[in-house]
Amino acid sequence: YRLQDLKNETQRYVGQGRVFFCEQQYHVGDILAMSDVFCLPSDFEGLPLALLEAWLAGVPTVTSEFDSAVEMREQFGPLSSYVPINPTGEDIADAVREAVGKNYEKTANAREIVWQNFTLPTLCLKWEQYLSACVNHWRQKKHLPTIKKIGQADVHKNSTSVVTLMGQ
Repeated sequence: YRLQDLKNETQRYVGQGRVFFCEQQYHVGDILAMSDVFCLPSDFEGLPLALLEAWLAGVPTVTSEFDSAVEMREQFGPLSSYVPINPTGEDIADAVREAVGKNYEKTANAREIVWQNFTLPTLCLKWEQYLSACVNHWRQKKHLPTIKKIGQADVHKNSTSVVTLMGQ
């Protein structure tokens, strides 16, 4: 869809002046605080930060079923109202109605999931644990010649040392 086509079709199903499409925003919190629902009908997203921000703000969401949204749904349960990739205006309108209905539990759950799993300290800790597991695996396989400690990570109270891998 071209953006204008999506706007026209969504307006037709929901009504004139009831849906606002926002361009790039610098004060996302203000926009989310005024929002009844947040829609992210993308074809692809890696880690959908805008979606995480909406969940954290406690806004009901509509998102397309791109890979990372499906993966999060499989891991944490439904956190949004979902539409297919390349949704029609009718698909979005139906999902918006669902999202703003009685989805308080889903929205609260999504917010809690973000706090538990996607804050910067938590992501840094998980990345550090992943790298440590890689280093330990490489050590066991004798593929890691030398490790040099270069500093302490002060990101999280359980943080361990930051290391750099020194090749031969």
